[in-house]
Amino acid sequence: MVTYEKGGRGSEGTRERLIGLLRKEPRSVEQLARALGITSNAVRSQLALLERDGMVQMVGERRGLRRPSRMYGLTSDAERLQSRAYAPVLKAVLETLAEKSTEEELEELLREAGRRIAAEIGRPAGNFHARAARVLQILKDLGGSAEVEEKEGKLVIRGHGCPLAAAVEVEPRICKCMEALLAELIGASVEEQCRRGDGSAHCAFVISPTEQESSTEKD
Repeated sequence: MVTYEKGGRGSEGTRERLIGLLRKEPRSVEQLARALGITSNAVRSQLALLERDGMVQMVGERRGLRRPSRMYGLTSDAERLQSRAYAPVLKAVLETLAEKSTEEELEELLREAGRRIAAEIGRPAGNFHARAARVLQILKDLGGSAEVEEKEGKLVIRGHGCPLAAAVEVEPRICKCMEALLAELIGASVEEQCRRGDGSAHCAFVISPTEQESSTEKD
């Protein structure tokens, strides 16, 4: 998924203006071309890139004098990416939960949240290593940059940066949510060993296969 910075000129500025128009209502290529003051081919080129990135989709057709015109609108992913409300709202919710819950209650709430996310995603198929590889891709899709290494029969997922950094600043135990998420998806014991406190957050999760899977993969 690609995000687009505000401001700028040239193609980036055109993308921003095009997205702004589609946030108001679906439009055809011709309507966008007129509003942006560019050619229809230039609009099609921009739409193709935005469709590729999952930002724009065709939402219907409008009758014309000669033939129907395709109408384009933003996807739900694009709307989410345009919103800046998620981080401050999440921070406020976490602060409220921390104030009104005991440590044990808050940690269990965060673990339950992780299990719910895992249930929505669904556990990947395959053996322990195959599931871990798929989960690594899921983490990247969520906005993290991570790699995995094997150490003494265990897997260690290390993240460069943290997709939940803004939330971790407010409540470091948010990492328990990711710990539970990984445990459910991989079907293994997961221990969170994230590094925090130096002005940045770096994820680290140690994953231990079950005795049954460990012996099976050795065979």
